[in-house]
Amino acid sequence: MFRRFDLILAVTPYEAEIYRKYRIPMEKIRHIPLEIDYKFYSKKVPATDVMEKFRIKEKDKLIVGVANFRRLKRFDVLLNALPLVKKSAPDAKVVLVGLDMLHLQGLPSLKETASKLGISDSVILTGWQPPE
Repeated sequence: MFRRFDLILAVTPYEAEIYRKYRIPMEKIRHIPLEIDYKFYSKKVPATDVMEKFRIKEKDKLIVGVANFRRLKRFDVLLNALPLVKKSAPDAKVVLVGLDMLHLQGLPSLKETASKLGISDSVILTGWQPPE
């Protein structure tokens, strides 16, 4: 079906890769990144509600990832590295905001990986969150 189009727009490199796997010629694929509203996302807002909701302490050192979590994004590498990070920063925590889609790819979820590594107490999985 896609071969009959003159041009296919992909909003992520991942999407472009999927088209390439279906043998769509590269010259027919254009990656056009999604726009980010920097003005909206640069607003400083009080974090107390979020910190309370997810039990984040003022002293915690946060590593934050926002994504739809898939194998391609390799957040498993981050979780595997956390025990090493905690040796020099004991208050380090990973906060992952977004949908965990790894189980749809037949892989362990982020929650399962954190549990297996014994770092569940240092990993906060928020699920999808509205932008405000």
